[in-house]
Amino acid sequence: MLADPDGAVKACVNGAFYRATGKKEYIDVLAELSTDLSKRTRKAAVDELLDVESDATLKTVIASFSEQEMELQKHILRRLEFSKSKILYQCFLSIFKNSGEKIRPFIVEAVRRAGLVN
Repeated sequence: MLADPDGAVKACVNGAFYRATGKKEYIDVLAELSTDLSKRTRKAAVDELLDVESDATLKTVIASFSEQEMELQKHILRRLEFSKSKILYQCFLSIFKNSGEKIRPFIVEAVRRAGLVN
């Protein structure tokens, strides 16, 4: 299943293998899949990376944020609202600086819902 032609399946399997073994190679595959041509694959890879909840995987998702379409950007913002990461505020700042005007109101709202500002 690690070589499945369906990228979304490949993302889920790599996430499961990472959780079982802790090997970085699976995170590397997920990072690569987060920039795949398929929207479904990108979403699955991003979800798996966010499920890991490490600073490194969070930074990977943030790095690819501006390259994603608005629908996936909104999904990432909703997921980030529930993150307990200590670098969450810096991640939101980075997203804000590197994003276009259309997504910025959604970023500000996500920061509020995450409880980082009033």
